[in-house]
Amino acid sequence: MIDQETEQLHRFLDGQMSDEERVAFEHKLAESTELQQELETFSELGSLLRDHVEGAVESMEFEGFYDGVEQRISDAEAGDSLSFLARV
Repeated sequence: MIDQETEQLHRFLDGQMSDEERVAFEHKLAESTELQQELETFSELGSLLRDHVEGAVESMEFEGFYDGVEQRISDAEAGDSLSFLARV
């Protein structure tokens, strides 16, 4: 289970804290070198993940990705709309 400080770190890094929560967390952060180190670790991990995802997305080929999707959806919907006897 994620402890309260780890959850706060995630919320802080994601910008999901209210102004009051952020100020209180920044005070807590200023007083704890362990929390500062965790923040640095999470920040570095986030940067590594963003770099990896951006590189992976740039290397993917999306041409033709959508081809046939509408037809497969139409086919599936048509199959769902047939009565049980018609499908048998």
